[in-house]
Amino acid sequence: MTDRKEILRLPSTLREVSLMCRLPLGQDRWESLLGRIEGKTLWSKRTDQKAIRGVVVSDSWCPKGHGHFSLERLGKTSAYFVLTLVTSRYVPKEKETWGMLGFLESLASLVAREGHPVRVLLSCTYALKSSEWKTVVPLPFSPPGLLDNMPGAQIAGIDFSFEKPTAEFPLARAFVSTYPDAKTPDLRTITVKFMVLHRTALDAALWSKAIESAEGTLPLFAKPTEKVAGA
Repeated sequence: MTDRKEILRLPSTLREVSLMCRLPLGQDRWESLLGRIEGKTLWSKRTDQKAIRGVVVSDSWCPKGHGHFSLERLGKTSAYFVLTLVTSRYVPKEKETWGMLGFLESLASLVAREGHPVRVLLSCTYALKSSEWKTVVPLPFSPPGLLDNMPGAQIAGIDFSFEKPTAEFPLARAFVSTYPDAKTPDLRTITVKFMVLHRTALDAALWSKAIESAEGTLPLFAKPTEKVAGA
């Protein structure tokens, strides 16, 4: 049983994390899920009854985040599942909504055995202050000869591709970009986005484990400056 007093803690630098996967979902459970969203606000069904989407609102367990959810039928026995956690509070005036913890517990009872892991693709996005973080690959830079005909041009970002993810190194893709010419210091940020293969149970521990995986991956691309690290 999940300890409902244990609040989900979100890193201040994390902007959002999404998970995508294919789930086993027979017709009976699909219809049960459709029944559960009846009467709830911020949720909708496609006219052919083969896809649903909605907003999962902030609650006492996840007070600083909310979610966006979609599920689309793939044949008769499975569905494509996407769930995104956005690190901002959202509590609308509507009463019949689904909070994050209740949604995850309901989802777990429908689509998988409790504690049974599924393979997902995680997509994580960070926004880091340039005054507090630095990229592992120095950015921006100007390769000799490549941009000579474009005065002031620099390469401010790099896109990484990992063709053969493994259990020891599960990265699939990563993108790092800087904004050195931003007019105000608050906009001088480093954006780090990466996709990583991950196994997780669809239960209340889902986000904490996903964030743990993300926090372990971030240092491959960006690290705190010496001043911040030594504070």
